[in-house]
Amino acid sequence: RRPYVLAGDKDQVLDYDTEIRPTFEALAEPKTMALFEGAGHYAFADLCIFAPFFQDECDGEAAGFMDVLQARATSKVLVTDWLDRTLAEREHEGWSVDEFLAEHPELEHVHE
Repeated sequence: RRPYVLAGDKDQVLDYDTEIRPTFEALAEPKTMALFEGAGHYAFADLCIFAPFFQDECDGEAAGFMDVLQARATSKVLVTDWLDRTLAEREHEGWSVDEFLAEHPELEHVHE
């Protein structure tokens, strides 16, 4: 197993310091976490697309959160890469997740 956690530092459902980080630390290694600066709890799901009135974070930058569409698009790239490398055991030729992360300073990628 190689756990991969997506987290937002503005998650109002699961606090980063008391819930997300301790849960990540308790996982077996090797493990990876992508911490999205400005993302809330629902940034990676379709909920804000279908019910934008549900939470303030669905308003994205207007409410002080990361843009939901950006968070979803970025998380899809990261998860697809993780699935390819972990389950399919293949690398992307001409592309690396490290280059992608270098272009996205709003992300912190933690490997342990």
